[in-house]
Amino acid sequence: MSRGVEMLLSASVSIACDPPPDIPHGRHSGHLMGTFSYADVVTYTCDPGHPLAGEPSIFCTTADGEHGVWSGPPPRCGEVKCPPPPGIANGNHSGQPSDTHLPGSAVQYTCRDGYSLIGNASISCTAGGTWSRPRPRCEATGCKRPEIKNGRTTGLETVYRLADIVVFECDFGYALKGSQESQCQFGDTWDPPVPICEKMLQCPSPPNIKNGQHESKDVKVFIPGVSVKYYCDLG
Repeated sequence: MSRGVEMLLSASVSIACDPPPDIPHGRHSGHLMGTFSYADVVTYTCDPGHPLAGEPSIFCTTADGEHGVWSGPPPRCGEVKCPPPPGIANGNHSGQPSDTHLPGSAVQYTCRDGYSLIGNASISCTAGGTWSRPRPRCEATGCKRPEIKNGRTTGLETVYRLADIVVFECDFGYALKGSQESQCQFGDTWDPPVPICEKMLQCPSPPNIKNGQHESKDVKVFIPGVSVKYYCDLG
């Protein structure tokens, strides 16, 4: 063993360090110790919500064999915060570029016109500094069942997907004006436009004839295209 090492070991008994520095949002394990001698170790811990950055422990050492110094700077206790909220296609969130997102804060999502929000409308910043899941998404809306006065659409669906086709029919006594078919387009619109059912012109009741009669069964409304058959009495 060299003489220099012997001198250092003998001197280390009397080498002392100043109390370790305190840090914001944290504490060290030496708060109950009255003195800090050569080779003493203290360990730092952070308050909840403040992650530790750096080496958690430092120890008392010496650079000149006489005076005690700590082996390095203490760690830091940061503050948990989330990164900017994630964007979603065809939608926006309520966060601003200058916002600081701490645990518990939330942002709201909305969709562009023509899109519907699927999932929760908001997400929150968690204690771990990440955004909660699942994240919402915006999907293109379909079309509501078109209404046609004095007529109807075929099928029983109440909501149609994009590119679905409906077929229109008019009630008896009404004629279709426009296209009989229409296709669901983006933004809850139909193309060609939804037709209308116009009331058809009516004929008066068929004229009576002498020594004969017509057969109209139970027809009460005579519209273009309806025919009746006449026949004569016996003889």
